[in-house]
Amino acid sequence: MPLALLHRIAHHPLPLVLTSDPDLQAILPLIHAGQVKAAMQVTLDPWGGGPQVGIVVTELTAVGREALARSAGQGE
Repeated sequence: MPLALLHRIAHHPLPLVLTSDPDLQAILPLIHAGQVKAAMQVTLDPWGGGPQVGIVVTELTAVGREALARSAGQGE
């Protein structure tokens, strides 16, 4: 799941706000590996709900781009 999320981050405009439980669990290894830069923030639910905890991804790092390149090379 973390690699799929890394691909999603790479193809999405930043900042990207993650609020679902699976996304929050998948982003932690990416943050710890230095593949993304992110911060936990209180965000507003885009569907009109109240405030919720989210992780705002602000950057795909060089380490993250290298991980994507390696995964693309393994798929060949």
